[in-house]
Amino acid sequence: MPDRAKSTVLASLLLALAAGCAQEPPPNPYPQELVDNFMTGCRQRSSVSICECALGRIQRRWTADEFQKLDQTLGDGDAAAAQIAETVAACAGR
Repeated sequence: MPDRAKSTVLASLLLALAAGCAQEPPPNPYPQELVDNFMTGCRQRSSVSICECALGRIQRRWTADEFQKLDQTLGDGDAAAAQIAETVAACAGR
């Protein structure tokens, strides 16, 4: 199985497990490509469990369209980057 396919399957399984353990499913589920991109970037700096937690919080806070707009405007030190970093940090501290 190609690496990308393995990554997609693994991300789907991990998200399914996380959703099963979460108190409630996120109201703003994201397209798989957006989930994969987020997890790939997040995993470069954090553990799977922190990234899953952050993704769940992000999905509860922003719709997929809102998050993509934030992601496109991210710059060092801007408010959007701080909000996303705060979300990830809250998961790291749990």
